[in-house]
Amino acid sequence: MPTQAQHDQAIQQLIANPADSATAHRLLQLAREDPAGAQAAHGRVEPPPPAIPLDVQQLPFKRHNLMMPFSPKQIAMPRTLEELVAIVQAAAVAWEPIKSIGDGYGFANTGFTKGCLIPTVDGLNRILTVDREVLKAGVDADHLCKFESGATVELIGAHLWGLGKAVLNQPGYEKLTYVGTMSSGGHGSGTWCGPLSEHARALHLVTLDENGKAVQFQVELSNGISDPAKFAEKHPTLELIQNDEMFRACTVAMGCLGIIYSATIEVRDAYNINENRTKFPWAAVKARLPQLLADQGPGKRLHSIEVWLNPYPVDGQVSCVLGERRETQDAPRGARALVIEYGGPEFLYRLLAWWIEHHPSAVPVLIDAAITATQAQDVVMNATKGLNFGAPNLAPVTASACGVPSADIGNLVDALIAWFQARARDTESYMTSPIGLRFVKAATAHLSPAYGRDTCMIEIPTLLGTPRARDTLDRYHDFLFQNYNGRPHWGQVNDMPGDRLKALYPKLDSFLESFRVLNPRGFFDNAFTEQMGFRKT
Repeated sequence: MPTQAQHDQAIQQLIANPADSATAHRLLQLAREDPAGAQAAHGRVEPPPPAIPLDVQQLPFKRHNLMMPFSPKQIAMPRTLEELVAIVQAAAVAWEPIKSIGDGYGFANTGFTKGCLIPTVDGLNRILTVDREVLKAGVDADHLCKFESGATVELIGAHLWGLGKAVLNQPGYEKLTYVGTMSSGGHGSGTWCGPLSEHARALHLVTLDENGKAVQFQVELSNGISDPAKFAEKHPTLELIQNDEMFRACTVAMGCLGIIYSATIEVRDAYNINENRTKFPWAAVKARLPQLLADQGPGKRLHSIEVWLNPYPVDGQVSCVLGERRETQDAPRGARALVIEYGGPEFLYRLLAWWIEHHPSAVPVLIDAAITATQAQDVVMNATKGLNFGAPNLAPVTASACGVPSADIGNLVDALIAWFQARARDTESYMTSPIGLRFVKAATAHLSPAYGRDTCMIEIPTLLGTPRARDTLDRYHDFLFQNYNGRPHWGQVNDMPGDRLKALYPKLDSFLESFRVLNPRGFFDNAFTEQMGFRKT
């Protein structure tokens, strides 16, 4: 195990020569060789804060990544559907706005409210039984999974794995709730498979009508899974709506159409993932991208790919790590790189934050060392683990992402690399984490970042403390919008003005029609709906 003296020596060497890639790699290697420290850092998951007293509204509120400048009037923890309905009704009587969240891991203002905040992960987190009696003939109930909206990807994955099943796709962090991630346009990876919204088959919604009365709907596609006659007979107080436009509004709605109590999704048979992470020059990966994207899907060579890119040249070259995933039934073997399994020791994040401020010219070699340290070959994991990013999710970052057309993505990324390099040169504003490229099939949800086009989600996490980070994220969105019709990920940092919506989302009018029907009195409006101008459109 390395000593503190070795760490200090490597730090002093890099201070003396911030552009020395060999010393940067040595520093990261020392971190990787400290498994006790790495595991300790990995185990420090911040618990949710206690509820704020009702009479303390001026204090800021924090829950994981959700940071509001004010505290909600109340934080409600329903544990049953009946309790949820009662809370929604009571909030309406008190004229309080209502917002449900998963566990507060999103970076956006979609979780803001001054009224009643409902973190569903604390109580509404159970796996539910699919009601086979109301399904249409021929619906494959064995490949459906129903759960409350607070159920996490981790919980759903473990349940399904025990049944020999797996989700069709998942986000890169297992602590996220499936419904919260889906509702903000979240996705997985794979050009053959759309975002999470495309896998939903039914949503049980609790909302308020024009008289302020709590009402419940089950919303499905017009050719949905439920038999209307059987459903009405068994659930006389739960209205079934089978309507394509409303369903496609509800799957990505940021909570502004009411509260999703439960979701039913399509699942598949279980499988394992064979993963290889290899460092290449970006130019080499760019040349391969068309074939890599074409090779994905059932029966093809690849399940999916990811690219993690350092936009700054080191030793004259822009580099990236290409992650290639294949489906397999092989037994688990091997292990991911230590930095993926356990993340970085806490000192490393403190060091990076200090470096950014005092020696910004060292950022390129530190990012290069970080992506180099993620390499591993021929690792086989179950799909739930293999589709997860791993411990880097716990790094102290703020994040933004933007969806762009995946056609000609290589040239688009070249332009983005040039933009980041120019920003670093002109203003010393650096990205301080690798840029992620993930690919998904076109979506049908009206406000999905992937609506109507095969999409590359470009993700730019930034370590907390990075100078001018928020301005960089804002200008990054501007650059991609102005040049490539980039659409922001609603669950991450998003400063987009609402006047861009019409140009970016062809089905905006249809979404707003559902918004007016399901949220007629504005009880589910919030900072996000105000930013987007939903009531004015």
